Amino acid sequence: MTALVQNRNVILLMEHDRLTLHVLCGILRSRGFEVIATSDAEGFERVMPIVDVVICAHDMPFVSAKDLLQGIKRKWPEKRVFLTSSTSFDELTQGPHHHIDGFITKPFEMDQLDDIIGQIAA
Repeated sequence: MTALVQNRNVILLMEHDRLTLHVLCGILRSRGFEVIATSDAEGFERVMPIVDVVICAHDMPFVSAKDLLQGIKRKWPEKRVFLTSSTSFDELTQGPHHHIDGFITKPFEMDQLDDIIGQIAA
């Protein structure tokens, strides 16, 4: 089990599956992160000035996660972005994905999630 991470990272969590959103939000908060959780990408720009890290589902409805994350990196290059998907990372990386700082495969294993949490806290 990972020790509680004391940090000031604010995470924007965009996940359309409400159960996954709830579970990830709870895990991240239990590790000391402040989490802004949403099931869609509408209005995310309003919170970006206070966000340090974005975790976004690959299959968000009504928006291409790839385009969304590229736009975030273009406008806010200092923000770290992580992608979640039930598709393997190799399958998703058919084109350039230099905008992704990390990848979480769903369903996620706690060890994998702990590794990502370590990257976020670093």
